[in-house]
Amino acid sequence: MNRSEARDLALVLAVAFLASLAWCLTKGRTIEGDDAIMGLMALEISRGQEFPVFFWQAHYSGPIASYLAAPLHWFFKPSPIVLHSVIVPIHLFYSAGMYFLARAWLGQREAMIVGLFAALPGQLFPYSALGGFTESMAFAPWMMFFCLGRDTVADSDRKRNFRMLAGGFLCGFALCVFPVVLPVVLACIFFVERASGKGSLKRTILGCLLGITPLILYNVSKPGATILRLLSRPITMERNELQDLVASSGAIQLLLQSFSKWLLAVYHTFLNLPFFTVSLFGLDHSETAWNLATGIVSLIALIAGVYFCLHEKRANRCISLALFATVALNYAFVLFFGMDRPRYLIPSLILVPFGLALIISQWLYSRSHSLGAFAMMLILVLNGLNVFSVLKDRYPDYLGLSRFLASEGLTRGYAPYIAAYPLVYLSDEKLIYTPAFHEPQYDRHAKYTALVTRAENPAFVFADQASANHFRLGLRDLNTSSKERTWGPFRIFHDLTPNVDMERLRSVTRRQAN
Repeated sequence: MNRSEARDLALVLAVAFLASLAWCLTKGRTIEGDDAIMGLMALEISRGQEFPVFFWQAHYSGPIASYLAAPLHWFFKPSPIVLHSVIVPIHLFYSAGMYFLARAWLGQREAMIVGLFAALPGQLFPYSALGGFTESMAFAPWMMFFCLGRDTVADSDRKRNFRMLAGGFLCGFALCVFPVVLPVVLACIFFVERASGKGSLKRTILGCLLGITPLILYNVSKPGATILRLLSRPITMERNELQDLVASSGAIQLLLQSFSKWLLAVYHTFLNLPFFTVSLFGLDHSETAWNLATGIVSLIALIAGVYFCLHEKRANRCISLALFATVALNYAFVLFFGMDRPRYLIPSLILVPFGLALIISQWLYSRSHSLGAFAMMLILVLNGLNVFSVLKDRYPDYLGLSRFLASEGLTRGYAPYIAAYPLVYLSDEKLIYTPAFHEPQYDRHAKYTALVTRAENPAFVFADQASANHFRLGLRDLNTSSKERTWGPFRIFHDLTPNVDMERLRSVTRRQAN
C-alpha cells in the first residue's frame, strides 16, 4: 500500500469512526428486547458465569456483540450506550473491508468512494439493530477479499493457501454469527477456483468447516437445534410445534402440513418482493425529504451496481460476478424460504456503495472532476441527514421505569418482551421481569422465569392502556382485586388478592382481548 492509498484508507476509517460514534451517542441511547438480551449475555460473560455459543433460545445467531461488550461491563454500569458502543469497531472493520475489496477490483479512486459510502450509508445504519445482521455482514467484504482478491506475482503458494483458508474460515464463522450471509458465502465458493486457481475450493471449504465448528458441536450436543429453528421460520411453526406434530401425527402429516405452509409462504413472499425492495430503502415510510432522496439514490445505485457487475471487464471480474451472485442468491433465498421481512434482503445492500462509486467515476468524473466530487459530497450529506435528522427515541424510558419499580419494591414480575429484558439489563439484574405471561413464545431465559414464578407478589406491567384494560377485566372475572400504579405510558398491577393460577389468568385475559 502506497502513501496515497494509506491516506484514502485513513479518510474512510475516520468517517466510519465519526459516523458510528455519532450513531451511538444519538440513536444508540435507546434499547429494546433483543438489545437487552445481548446486554444480559454480556453481563453473564463478564462475570464468567456463561460463555454461550448462540443467543438464548435462538440456535443460529452467534452473540459476537455480547463478547465484545462484556469487558466494558467491568468498568461501566449497564446502559444502551455501553452496549451499542461495539458498533464502532464492527463498523470500522466493515468499512475497511469494503475499501480493500473495492481496491482489489477497481481503481484507487473508486475504492476510496466505495469506502466512504460504506462508512456513511443512507439506510439501516449500521444495517440494522445488533443481533446478527450487522455483525455478520461486517465479515462479507473480507470474505470476498480473501477468497476472490487478486494474486500478485510475488505471492507464494503458502501465502495463497493461507488466504484461501482464511477466507473460508471467515465464511464459516460468519455463518455462525448469522446465516443471512449465506448468499455471500455461496458466491465466494462459486467463484473461488476461477479467481485463485485449482485447489482453492478445497482449501476454502476446509477453512469454512473450521469456522463453522462451533455450530457443528452445538448441534451434536443439541441434535437438530439449528436446522429445526431455521426450517420453522418459512412454515411459521416453532420448534416445539414441529416436535409435537411429529409425536402426535407422524412424519407424513408433518411433511404435508409443512409443504402447504411453505407454498403459501413462498406465494406471499413472491407477491411482496417489490414492496420488500422498496421498504429496504425506506421508501415505504418516507417521513422527510432526506428519506425519499436517499432511498431513491440507493435504489438507483443497486440497479446500477447490477448493471456494472455484469458489464465491467476489468481484470478481476470474479469479484463483480460474486457481487451480482450475492444479490441474485439473496432474492432467491428470500423467495424460496418464504421470508416475510425486508431485513432479509440486507446482503443486497453490499452492492450499493459499488453502484454509487461506479456511477460517479464512470458517468460523472469522465465529464467533470468537479461534478463527480460535488455528487459524492452531496450524497454523503444526504446520507448523514437521513441517518441523523430524526433523533426521537423509538422506545420508552425503560431506565426511568426500572427506577420507579425499584422504588415501589416491585422487583419481580411480568412484562411484554419489549420491556421485560430492558428492565432486567438496565437494573443490572436487581429487577427480574419475564415475558412468560404476556408472550410466552419470547421467554428467552428460564432462570428469570423461575425467579418470578416463585415470587410472592409479582407485578404485571403493560405498555398500553388497551392491554391493561383486558387484564383488569380478566381480574374482575376471576373475582381478584389488585393495586394499580401508573408510570408514563405503563400500567402496573400488583398485590393480587387472592392469588390466581397464571395459566387461568392468561386464558381469561386473552379471551377479553379477543
